[in-house]
Amino acid sequence: MTIRVFISHSERDVELVEPLKLWLELGLDLKKSEIRCTSVDNIDPGGVAVEALREDLKSAEAVIGLLTMNSIRSNWVQLEMGAGWLQDILQPIRGPGVEMKDVPSPLSQFTMVSYCEKNAMQKLLEGLSGILGTSVNNAADDEYESMVQIAQEKLALDMARWFSLPPALSAWRINSGQHTLGFRLLCSELGLQPDELFACATSKGILTREPDHLPESARDLWKVSKSAVNFMLKRPTKHFEDFLDIPQGILSEQLMVDMKKALDSRWNHTKKVRIWFEEAIDWISSHPPSKRHAHGSSGSH
Repeated sequence: MTIRVFISHSERDVELVEPLKLWLELGLDLKKSEIRCTSVDNIDPGGVAVEALREDLKSAEAVIGLLTMNSIRSNWVQLEMGAGWLQDILQPIRGPGVEMKDVPSPLSQFTMVSYCEKNAMQKLLEGLSGILGTSVNNAADDEYESMVQIAQEKLALDMARWFSLPPALSAWRINSGQHTLGFRLLCSELGLQPDELFACATSKGILTREPDHLPESARDLWKVSKSAVNFMLKRPTKHFEDFLDIPQGILSEQLMVDMKKALDSRWNHTKKVRIWFEEAIDWISSHPPSKRHAHGSSGSH
């Protein structure tokens, strides 16, 4: 079996990688066996013999690097994309919500497209067809629309998690025994270690800085969530929202009320934590991050 396309990615991004692999198979008329994608093929990169991994990368005519906040921090992905760079066959793709400011050097020097930019992704497909000597199958258009839909839903969910993290972190600091499960669940879903966040808050739950791996697309949401949390912890008032520096259209009145409930030290029902999180998901889904932060206008970055 000869691997022609190698998709370098984090196993945490299987929701994004699986439809990407299907789109490439259909769009380039490739066999499933010609694309190596460890998470979709149920292969743990750490469990694959290094020699086998090396051979797959050697035979590949293109290495697709899916850049997400997960893969940027992955040693395995760095190794795989480095191999693609050495062979001059690396084609990076910015995942949903990942902006050029999030991409570390030297990857930031590469020309790359964004996962949700149809025209740029189509050009990538055409470029790959030239490299592989295959034709472009226009039937892949429907698959791409489905792929973007999945990506947008995941992005909205991730934004809601980032938005919910400041209240969860503060609540954990105030009462770790009571709020450990919710806080650790959010960390797990975002691919963060709790230890990475502890330095962001004082022992009394006051947030002092942003986490190191906060994506650019989530900064406004984190900022307003942090601002609300700190204000309510210091001096809750009936009209607390009047004192917050909130960008227009970032936070709904109902969501602000729910946030206050999430931080009420007298309130300890796990069910209400879930309600707050679901409210955040609903609101962010109806106000897509792409309307506030463009993913980029072309593949020329």
